[in-house]
Amino acid sequence: QVQDARIIGIVLVFFARLWVSLAYMVIYIYFTEYYPTWIRASALGGAIALARTAGIGTTFAAEDMSITLAMWLYGVVAIVAFMAALLLPIDTTGRA
Repeated sequence: QVQDARIIGIVLVFFARLWVSLAYMVIYIYFTEYYPTWIRASALGGAIALARTAGIGTTFAAEDMSITLAMWLYGVVAIVAFMAALLLPIDTTGRA
């Protein structure tokens, strides 16, 4: 049973990393469409800086927190990010 739980954990981590990578790709594409050209570099720079900060926080959560608290933290942050994404406009066609 322990071996099965370990395999399930590895599969879940694989899919979590897959979705995080996909989210970064979507963010980069959306930012380049959403922001005007003159602010695009700063917007992407800010997104990259936040991503690096999240990487630092992930290291802390993985090493110093209990697994339950870390999963709750990740879940809450994901829900907040999803809700914030819903506030963004949907179509950027024809905008400068």
